[in-house]
Amino acid sequence: MAQIISIIDAYGYVPMVRQVFANRVFGPRIGRPIDEEAIRSGIRASERILNALEALVESDDFPIEHQLSLADLHLAPMMAYFTMAREGRAQLEQCPKLLTWWESILVRHSFTATLPILPE
Repeated sequence: MAQIISIIDAYGYVPMVRQVFANRVFGPRIGRPIDEEAIRSGIRASERILNALEALVESDDFPIEHQLSLADLHLAPMMAYFTMAREGRAQLEQCPKLLTWWESILVRHSFTATLPILPE
């Protein structure tokens, strides 16, 4: 569990959220120009992160202990933002175990009830 949290904290937030989500999804909604190079850079970095996480997924449902853990709860919000961008979703689809995990998170009421409301 600590390894997944460490990977996402140290390496995931900037490329997945600041570079991909912020430039493809959030920025345009508040009138900021899209920085395509930042998105490409974020996707390149995210590929390494997702591959590392894919290698750590132990079951089809949750990465650690076959039950919902702090690692799942920590990764889910970043993955939610990342996959709002078409490039992020496409990148995730290259990791079948992680994609299965993500799909199990998407159907949880606790997750859907706390999705952020973004500007139009």
